[in-house]
Amino acid sequence: IMDDFQDRYISFLKSLEENRLDGFIASQPTNLRYLFNLDAELGFAVTSEKETILLIDSRYVEIAQKETVNCKIKLAPVSTLQSLEELASKLFPTNRARIGFESDHLTHSLVSKLKSTISGKQMVPTANVIENLRQVKSANELEAIRKAFEVSSRAYHRIFEDFSWQGSELALAAKLEHKIRMEGAEGIAFKTIVASGSRSSHPHARPSKSLIQDSSLLLIDFGAIKNGYHSDTTRVLLRSQDKEEEKILKIVQEAQNRAISGIQAGQKASTIDSLARKYIEDHGYGQYFGHSLGHGLGLEIHELPNVSSTSETVLEVGMVFTVEPGIYLPGRYGVRWEDAVIVTDSGCEVLRIDAPR
Repeated sequence: IMDDFQDRYISFLKSLEENRLDGFIASQPTNLRYLFNLDAELGFAVTSEKETILLIDSRYVEIAQKETVNCKIKLAPVSTLQSLEELASKLFPTNRARIGFESDHLTHSLVSKLKSTISGKQMVPTANVIENLRQVKSANELEAIRKAFEVSSRAYHRIFEDFSWQGSELALAAKLEHKIRMEGAEGIAFKTIVASGSRSSHPHARPSKSLIQDSSLLLIDFGAIKNGYHSDTTRVLLRSQDKEEEKILKIVQEAQNRAISGIQAGQKASTIDSLARKYIEDHGYGQYFGHSLGHGLGLEIHELPNVSSTSETVLEVGMVFTVEPGIYLPGRYGVRWEDAVIVTDSGCEVLRIDAPR
């Protein structure tokens, strides 16, 4: 695992060189965890040509001194933001320095203050410098993701040991989240979605007091976090033999099968999206599939690569992403079927949770 961190840091420094940057300021918590093994809500990593200084407050200093890698720890004696200004001034003494920063994460007001404090240096907005590195997972990361799926699979199956179409969406969501934690997860990957009947036509419906027994269809979207890595699965349960609901579910499942069958390294992510989207369109439901086919999975529940009709990403071995086509009929019901895949030399490995019912 320590070799992973060293390899990541080397790749990060190479990326700075490719972008002609003399330094970098990172603040996105997941990126700090990825490069430096810091699990904290607030911190700044300031990388110069010589080293990286990780600036944190007293809440995290003890654990950081024990666990972080690729950096030196500096306690912020005053406010973290004020300490950042002082540190940046010291690390970049030359006026011609180009300092990159995460434009999606550092606030405009903070960047403005830094520009005035370290006048003469060039603050360069960047996007996805570290996120791009995170797209291709190491063997250790892939194993962590598999374990997250194993945890959520066990929890899902436990739910159905005594499941009946009774109770509220909220109660079922709470039970599943409890099972996920009891099976060894650090937490749930996101707020569990349980949507019955017409509420399932909202792709991200939140659980409500609606009673499950009042509907014939139930959509469940859930995931676990294990060793920092996320799983994500959606299943649809049909209570009765409704022919239309069965037909829609089969269309969505076949759309997913076609997309998964087309996955291979070197293929465009947009092509994979189109394989599922065209099948749904050919069956007359294209207007009811509004979201992208999938998203990356890793230290975050949504990360790169983006698998959509507009994605420019070319798939590489080690990428992990969801494949989740859906059809949502407003006011009636919605169907989504989601699994995740790991891109391999021969196609992909599917991280599938088999339905117990």
